[in-house]
Amino acid sequence: MKKTLYVMRHAETINNVRNIVQGRCDSDLTEKGIEETKLVKNKWFSNTKIDHIYCSPIGRARKTVEILTDRTYEVVEGLTERYQGEREGQKFIDIKGVDDYARMFNGELKDDFRKRIKDTMDEIMNKDNEKVLVVTHGALCSHFRNMVLSEDVGSWIDNCSIFKYEWEDGRYSYIKEYKVSEM
Repeated sequence: MKKTLYVMRHAETINNVRNIVQGRCDSDLTEKGIEETKLVKNKWFSNTKIDHIYCSPIGRARKTVEILTDRTYEVVEGLTERYQGEREGQKFIDIKGVDDYARMFNGELKDDFRKRIKDTMDEIMNKDNEKVLVVTHGALCSHFRNMVLSEDVGSWIDNCSIFKYEWEDGRYSYIKEYKVSEM
């Protein structure tokens, strides 16, 4: 049976604006982030059938869902952001090579992160829901997209972006991206 999976990045946070590595540490949403989530609610969510909502346990993702809808949602530990190790809460520095960065700061390695993503998404999609929304984080969104496309198409994901996938017989197909700036 063909199912639809929507994967959304949380709204903009104060640490996003400050260029702080968040990982699993948290930060409040900005006014812009709250307004963009309300725009997504009115322009996209209200016109899209969703059977079930899953969310990262981190506050910024949960707050995004709670602005988006008053429906219940399920918190899933596997949807948490990539662990950035000792760099969490620090100013972002550009280091080439995802695993070099993770090793340097005792963070989560790429293969481990991708296995967690795949296992979590498969578990969600094997449940009895036809249309699913997952609200999570930028690194998870970009790695999942790159895994589905079998190529690295970049890592930057705009806040509140939504990616549509189809899932059938255990396989994902990328359909499209909805950007808040285009809603």
